[in-house]
Amino acid sequence: MDDKCRNKDKGASWVNNHLYVMQRTQSVKTDDGYGYKLHDTVVVEYTDQNNCYIDNGGFWSITIKKAINEALPAHYRVIQRKGEWFLETPTNEVHPFSRGMGIDLNNGDIIDN
Repeated sequence: MDDKCRNKDKGASWVNNHLYVMQRTQSVKTDDGYGYKLHDTVVVEYTDQNNCYIDNGGFWSITIKKAINEALPAHYRVIQRKGEWFLETPTNEVHPFSRGMGIDLNNGDIIDN
């Protein structure tokens, strides 16, 4: 990535009109597996039980959403419609986003908190 595009104050980089935040996330060991942490929030956690949990830490910003999307399993993404966040699955199902919601990676079921 081109370092001159990095916005160090915002913790993200813009390159060719795309926001990249993974260089600002940390891979961390958690009690149940490992996760990706942005600032003080583990935005995505992969557990030893083969589940994936997502959390925005109460921040509804493009940077948090992008960090979540970059760490989610392939073909899952957090989208926004009219100011509301949703989790979209590979089968195009859309589920309202809630802090701590998860994905059962064995079968793709959504785990509501």
